[in-house]
Amino acid sequence: MRKHMGASLLAGAAALALTLGWPAASGSAAAPAAAVSGSSVPAVTSTPVNWVDAGCATGAFGTAYTDRGHVLVPATITHCAPVWKAKFAFTIVMFRAKSSTATALRSNLRPYAETGPTAVTAALSTPPPVDGSAGLCLLRHDDVRVACVRLGQQDGSVVATPIPVDDPLVTAKVVLVADDVMPNLPGPFCGSCLNIPADGPA
Repeated sequence: MRKHMGASLLAGAAALALTLGWPAASGSAAAPAAAVSGSSVPAVTSTPVNWVDAGCATGAFGTAYTDRGHVLVPATITHCAPVWKAKFAFTIVMFRAKSSTATALRSNLRPYAETGPTAVTAALSTPPPVDGSAGLCLLRHDDVRVACVRLGQQDGSVVATPIPVDDPLVTAKVVLVADDVMPNLPGPFCGSCLNIPADGPA
């Protein structure tokens, strides 16, 4: 009986890992995470339990593009702390000019690669406003921005323009929330994607 229950639990964990893009439990198989389009940088997709600041990180966003109705903004981030730790985490957050807070999803926390840059892609299910009133930032912690861009549209294409990390567009307070407070959160779009919610908690 115990042997049967153990096998069932392991199978369930493997299915959940495949659904969410997490590494599978030991003894089960999972498809490898996809890297950012056009990049050879490996994607890291496991989710730390807590948001622990690495203390030092550098990063940058790449060129925005669209794929199957999603707006994708690739980025890389590299920890520069003296010692790498698996519990160090970062994420990407969207900011809106009309909002006094910005939402960071707990499942969007990602660990750094032990050496070299970590690839990640912000996936937006809806295009950004044409007036440039939305922005994205790589954050090594809730109050530490590493790199930021202003999102807009030009000639029908989405553009991501670098801005200072203290630009007024991206200075709102960041609130870390559990996924269950978000309405209709879509599933992962790609192995290295962080699904960025269009709005804050309900």
